[in-house]
Amino acid sequence: MEEFVFVLSGLIGLFVTALGILYGKYRFNHKFVLKKPRYLIWYSLAYGILATILTAIIIQGDLKINDYEPKETPFLVAIFVGVSIKSLSASTLFNFPLGDKKIPIGPKIIFGYIDDFLLKKLNDTIDKQLVVEIKRVSKKLKSGGRTLREQNRLINEVTPTNFTAIERTGYMTDIEKLKDSFDKCRYFADKFGIDRLQMLEDNIDNE
Repeated sequence: MEEFVFVLSGLIGLFVTALGILYGKYRFNHKFVLKKPRYLIWYSLAYGILATILTAIIIQGDLKINDYEPKETPFLVAIFVGVSIKSLSASTLFNFPLGDKKIPIGPKIIFGYIDDFLLKKLNDTIDKQLVVEIKRVSKKLKSGGRTLREQNRLINEVTPTNFTAIERTGYMTDIEKLKDSFDKCRYFADKFGIDRLQMLEDNIDNE
C-alpha cells in the first residue's frame, strides 16, 4: 500500500509540474513544448521524484503536528505533497552549521540549479521554433511594399476581441513604435502566442 501512495504522489507531482509549464509559463506556445518535449519530461520527472521522496519521508517518519500524525492519512499526504511540490521544492529541511554561518540543506539547493538549467534549455528549444515562424510571417507582412501603417492595421485586426479599447491601444502603441516587421511580429507573438501569429498570417494571405 505504501508503495502505491509513493507512486501516486510522484505522478501527481509530475502532472502538476507539466501542466504548470504547458498551460502556465508557456500557455501561448505550448504546442512548441509538446513538439519537442524532452526537457519538459525531464523537468516534470525531477519534481515527480522529489514528491515521491518527500512523501516517503513524511509517512515513514515520526512526524507529528499537534495531535495530527501524517502517517495515519497517507493518501492525503500524497495528494498534498504532489499538488504543492513546486512550493515544497523551495523549502529548507535544516541548517548545517559551518563556522559562524549556517548552510541551508534541502530541496532548494538542488532544484534551484535544475530550474536554471532545464528551463533555459526548454526556453531555447521553444525560441528556435518560434523564430522560424516569426521570420516567415514577418516576410509576408512586409511583402508587396506594405507601409508600416498597413502592417500595423493588419496586426490590429487580429488582436484579441476580448480586450478593452485601452488595452488594445496600449499594445498597438508599442507595436507602432517598432519600425521592423520582424520586431513587430516578435512582440506580437510574445504577447499573444503562436496561434494568434498564425491568425495574423491568415489575415495577410487573405488581404
